[in-house]
Amino acid sequence: TSPDAEMISYLQTAVGASYQATPKLTVGGRLKYLNGLANVTTESSSAIVEIDNNYKINLSAQAIVKTSGVPSSAQSYQLGDNLGNNSGWGLDLGFSYKFMDKLTVSGALNDLGSITWRNATKQYTMDPAKAHYTFSGFDVNQLLNSNSGYLRQQLDSLQAKFKMTDAPTGSYTTSLPTKYYLAGRYEIIRNLSVGALFFGESFGSRFATGMTASISKDFSNWLSTTLTYTVSSRSYNNIGLGLSFN
Repeated sequence: TSPDAEMISYLQTAVGASYQATPKLTVGGRLKYLNGLANVTTESSSAIVEIDNNYKINLSAQAIVKTSGVPSSAQSYQLGDNLGNNSGWGLDLGFSYKFMDKLTVSGALNDLGSITWRNATKQYTMDPAKAHYTFSGFDVNQLLNSNSGYLRQQLDSLQAKFKMTDAPTGSYTTSLPTKYYLAGRYEIIRNLSVGALFFGESFGSRFATGMTASISKDFSNWLSTTLTYTVSSRSYNNIGLGLSFN
């Protein structure tokens, strides 16, 4: 298996604009300046469990994890410490096209960009030459004699072999979780419409998808309501309710 951890926290300042290219087509974009607060990213990892013919269990692992702005337990942390040090740029793009009076299709590509991390960067490493352990079984005599030090010795040996070491490292760059949207909206009757939204998100080597179906009702020029049902990440019990006041 390949366990990994990913975390990104940042602030963004954006400026956007839209343009009606034709009576049916509108395009838009947003340029964003990013200030990174904290990051954890896994460059590589693996954990292997093997059982040989003598039923011995062989464990081995390796990992490289980089962090920025993540203090140790002995360090104090202020939110503003990283502002300006970790920076990057992002871009959002979108469009809306009205095929007919009752049918509108829209799409968006959000969070294209990256952040370069420079502040308090560390690299945590699990050395594959050291991180291996063979378990041949327990000494029954030691267990029957209630030798608590024997079990502690086994656990300490296991922990020492798979302990990660950390050291300061240079700057590194991570991409934003990029999001993809494609939506359609159809007006059944005046002030009542149905819609569907297909979306995806890529983050590192992972790609997640989902779909939302919706029905919307406009009660007046200032009040709208929405009911949604979403399937995402193998979860099928997501109901949404919305109110919009204009």
